[in-house]
Amino acid sequence: MDSELENTYNIYVCLGNIGKEYEKTRHNAGFIFGEQYIKHLHDKGFDSITKDEKTYISVTFKFQKIVFLFPKTLMNLSGRAIDDYLSYTNIEGYITVVHDDLDLPIGEYKIAIAKGPKTHNGLSSIEEVLQTKDFERIRLGIENRNGVGITGLDYVLYKFSEEEISLLHKTIISIIKTIEDTKKEG
Repeated sequence: MDSELENTYNIYVCLGNIGKEYEKTRHNAGFIFGEQYIKHLHDKGFDSITKDEKTYISVTFKFQKIVFLFPKTLMNLSGRAIDDYLSYTNIEGYITVVHDDLDLPIGEYKIAIAKGPKTHNGLSSIEEVLQTKDFERIRLGIENRNGVGITGLDYVLYKFSEEEISLLHKTIISIIKTIEDTKKEG
């Protein structure tokens, strides 16, 4: 195996907003993904190292070569957290940004490179810092307005219902299974 690849981590940048008032909101779908995936790895017996830095929290599973990065900046400044993380660590990585997507109904997801929702300020910040749009994205559907006239800007800050959270968790389990199956094949 190429020694360069042996030192490459999968870095999951999980987008959301820090603070109790944002817990279980649609904009925090990325955080929810990261938290559930971390729990999954802990349940399988893998140990992690958590670092709480000024602009981010990182959870690293060294033997799995996986890092979960949770920006502590405002959503619109998520790129700054990635820049700080990459500048202050010696970890090389394949970046996957996990985020909410109003273009997809709740319960659906897409894994894509260079394609995302029409507008998402967190992604714009990341694209600016990385100077590319060519990174993997896990787009978690959060749309469930059913014709109710709420702007997207307001809607992303609405909390998920218990039924919606349950559906989101099932979706995340499906994504984790897809990721793990892909690793087995590769």
